[in-house]
Amino acid sequence: PFWYLPLRAQLGEALITANNNVEAEAVFQKGLTEYQRNPRMLKGLYQSLKNQNKDWDAFWVESQLRKAK
Repeated sequence: PFWYLPLRAQLGEALITANNNVEAEAVFQKGLTEYQRNPRMLKGLYQSLKNQNKDWDAFWVESQLRKAK
């Protein structure tokens, strides 16, 4: 079957892989305006925040991720 994968999520993951976490954060935040509580978007945002040592923000996103599952 065909499964739709948001392009923003793929772009964000590529940016994290390229160690461009600031841009990845922006991509995931924009994606969450379209797909609220999307676990894949939240997980990417969490990872980009952790990589930037934004621990408090990452903690908040992690709590939202738990609620979304």
